[in-house]
Amino acid sequence: MPHFTKLTPNLVVANVERSLAFYVDTLGFSRGLTVPDASPFVFASVTSGAVEIFFNDAATATREYPAFANRPIGATGTLFIEMEGVNALHDRLNGSVKICE
Repeated sequence: MPHFTKLTPNLVVANVERSLAFYVDTLGFSRGLTVPDASPFVFASVTSGAVEIFFNDAATATREYPAFANRPIGATGTLFIEMEGVNALHDRLNGSVKICE
């Protein structure tokens, strides 16, 4: 059985700066990486202990993931999962998982 070690929500947001400010100023998260280094940001991250969250600008994310176009922000996003045993999991699932498009 795989051992999952981390889950990082990658949220698509209308305004990276506002999202960053809310998580840092209101919720007490620590500011992480931003892209670019100065505002206006197209990406930012926050952390609190083992919790990490990514924020992606909706327009930028739509260019990278065209399937996000014309979808409400709450219905879009990706997850990055860090784990041990990914090859064994891949081998177990290979051919049995249907990709939705």
